[in-house]
Amino acid sequence: LCVLWVAPMPLRAQKVVWVVWKTVNAWACADVLLFVLLIAVFQLGLFAQEIVGDKCSLLDLLLQQYTPYKTCFDVKMNLEPGAWVLFSSLAATVLAAVLIRRECNLCFLALAQRGAGECDGESMQRLPPTGAG
Repeated sequence: LCVLWVAPMPLRAQKVVWVVWKTVNAWACADVLLFVLLIAVFQLGLFAQEIVGDKCSLLDLLLQQYTPYKTCFDVKMNLEPGAWVLFSSLAATVLAAVLIRRECNLCFLALAQRGAGECDGESMQRLPPTGAG
């Protein structure tokens, strides 16, 4: 998207860059990855217990008597210290994409109202609608 901010180009080329970015952004799924990882950390053990249910009850009794293990099936997920760097960078990426997308939409709207041919650094600023003084 930096190309839309830096390089002056005709509106048609800008729209092509915009559509390509929206397509790539939709396939990137950074927001989905962020939420899936957070949910997995907090809910994976409960989800696994629901799937297994009481199918391990008899085996659990034997395991508790003869081994140090308490259950036949358990899932635990721990976060390493670097995971928070990943989470914060994913959150920053999602936030930046939302803000840039909003500003680009505003610019394209302003250009359509004014009939301008390209976005440059100045026109990418929030433009008042035509006739607003």
